[in-house]
Amino acid sequence: MTAELIVNNYPEDLFNAYQTAIAELRLLKNELRQTQQEYAELQNIIDRTNPVSMIDKHGTVLDANLPFIEMWGKSWEQVINHPHPLFESPYYSPTFWEELWSVVNQGNIWEGEIQHHIANGQHIWVKTTIVPVEASSGLCPYRYWVITNKDDTQPQIEQQLLQLSWVATQTDNAVIICDCDGYIEWVNTGFVTITGYFFDEVQGRKPGSFLPGADTNPDTILEIAKALKQHQPYQGEILNYRRDGEAYWLSISITPVFDKWGNLTKFIAVESDITERQKIASAWRESEVRNRSLIEAIPDLIFRINSQGVILDYFPAKNSPNPGLPPNIVGQTIDAVFSQDLAEWTRHYLTQTLNTRQIQQGEYVLSVSGSYHHYEARYVPSGDDQVLAIVRDISDRKAMEVSLRLEQIQQRHKAIELSQTIQELKRTQTQLIQAEKMSGLGQMVAGVAHEINNPLGFIHGNLMHLETCTQDLIELVKLYHKNYPQPVEEIINFAQEIDLQFMLDDLPHALDSMKLGTTRIQDIVVSLRNFSRLDEATRKAVDLHEGIESTLLILQGRIKMHPGSEIQILKDYGALPKLECYPSQLNQVFMNILANAIDALATQPDPGIITIKTTVEKANSPDQLDSIVIKIADNGPGISESIQRQIFNPFFTTKPVGQGTGLGLSISHQIVVENHGGKLECNSQVGSGTEFVITLSIPEQQKSVTH
Repeated sequence: MTAELIVNNYPEDLFNAYQTAIAELRLLKNELRQTQQEYAELQNIIDRTNPVSMIDKHGTVLDANLPFIEMWGKSWEQVINHPHPLFESPYYSPTFWEELWSVVNQGNIWEGEIQHHIANGQHIWVKTTIVPVEASSGLCPYRYWVITNKDDTQPQIEQQLLQLSWVATQTDNAVIICDCDGYIEWVNTGFVTITGYFFDEVQGRKPGSFLPGADTNPDTILEIAKALKQHQPYQGEILNYRRDGEAYWLSISITPVFDKWGNLTKFIAVESDITERQKIASAWRESEVRNRSLIEAIPDLIFRINSQGVILDYFPAKNSPNPGLPPNIVGQTIDAVFSQDLAEWTRHYLTQTLNTRQIQQGEYVLSVSGSYHHYEARYVPSGDDQVLAIVRDISDRKAMEVSLRLEQIQQRHKAIELSQTIQELKRTQTQLIQAEKMSGLGQMVAGVAHEINNPLGFIHGNLMHLETCTQDLIELVKLYHKNYPQPVEEIINFAQEIDLQFMLDDLPHALDSMKLGTTRIQDIVVSLRNFSRLDEATRKAVDLHEGIESTLLILQGRIKMHPGSEIQILKDYGALPKLECYPSQLNQVFMNILANAIDALATQPDPGIITIKTTVEKANSPDQLDSIVIKIADNGPGISESIQRQIFNPFFTTKPVGQGTGLGLSISHQIVVENHGGKLECNSQVGSGTEFVITLSIPEQQKSVTH
């Protein structure tokens, strides 16, 4: 080793210091010890450098600087005049030290790394440079500078090598270490498992001498040899043969290893058995051929695109017009071959398919050769970033669907019309039945009223005559009593027997009671005639209060038969004009609403109250008419909102079977709304009773007020 090496590896000031020291030692020898100032300066320079010591030819430390003491962890007394700690390393044989001294005794510099441990037991590597101090001409050096420094990288390298060696023994891959000429130095158990060769069978051999076989690609062998010759890494795949002659595929990676001076030391090869992967790849290729044949047999248009929208494959449709695509589109983007809107539409489904990894489907319409065609496109994931698009012309199917949809709409309309007709027929039938019932009831009531009215008139007329005769007879008796105060005994006995005085006093009262009864019967007959109004089949101006009173009179029996006490009827009648209407129909409405109110109060605790209020509401604007408003309310249990929405529907009832037909309110709604152009509303809350509101418009010519 020469001075040039020191220049290249150590600071220039250190080299100058060393050169100065050596020159002084050559010229002055013993005078250097006597020149304290110069020695102090040299000592100062040395103390500021790496750990440095001076030894004699026996390795005894003559002097050392402070960094040296600190590195070895010893005191001055333990170092000076004692063997240099470096030469006490237990890791080397005597031959190693003999070779080291042979170098420095010839006046050459020795440089290297020495393994040792310091006072605290820490294992270290010491970078060491031994520089001989030249003696007189022809004499061996007798003193030496020993420059040392702890190498912190060596333990890291050893740890890394330890980890790598552990990985190499644990991995299933084959690991081969060859020397710089390519001969095997070491293999792991993965190599033995894969190839079937044991280490003692392959040590000192080149892998290429026994692993390739008859079907190994010779070009691959040449590529490997070329890379190794040029000290370049190699990666690739090769067909090799196991010890039993079975062929297998390997993925091989060969890495050259160099020392710190750049010299090639060995090759490390890592091999993975990819036989199964090759089988899968081969099967995939065969499947690809079959799939391509299948695709070519499908009549639909098919193309494959990647995530960038580049068309990778294209198979035109067999039996339908080309949907606006040029013949050569492979390698182009969808933006280049599709219209802008179709390209954006396609890119949307491409993104959706790649993101969800699920089949996407959509439809679009294009104009082809002057006519519009309807297409259905399916997008199927194909690989990590590719999508297979299958486009089918569904124009015929769409035409059939439209035709079928139109037919369905027509059939639906017919069904709706039929349903409406049936409902109308049911409602009409119900109305006819109800009208027939009311007509029969009216005829019966009118007949009964007529039959009662004839004898009633006879009785009532005779009662007037009887009253006159009775008064005359009473006066006659009084005159006999006055003029003949002493009647014969027979008359006295008969007078006592018939209680003549009581008869004279009670007979007028009996006649008055009979007159009152016949008058009551006459009122009932009038009410029956007013309720039925068979003589009023056309519209007629009537007093609605009369209809309400007639209805109450007819329902009087049900009102008195109410369990507990009699239902209270509270009337709040306003001044109403006569209204042109169908009186019998409105009386039917009053009957239905009042009868429902009576039924609602059947289980209501006392007091049960029905309130009837009539008013006239003025119009809010000149183009509107005044209205008669009739409110009939009860304090019953009320009606829930869900039921309120259905109470005017035909056949809807909440009464038990046999107690209600569900037609009363439906017919009432029709009479008020359809026959009279009014409104019938229900206002109710559960627990707060129910109110029905009848609103009837008043024509301008019918505003004469009645009470």
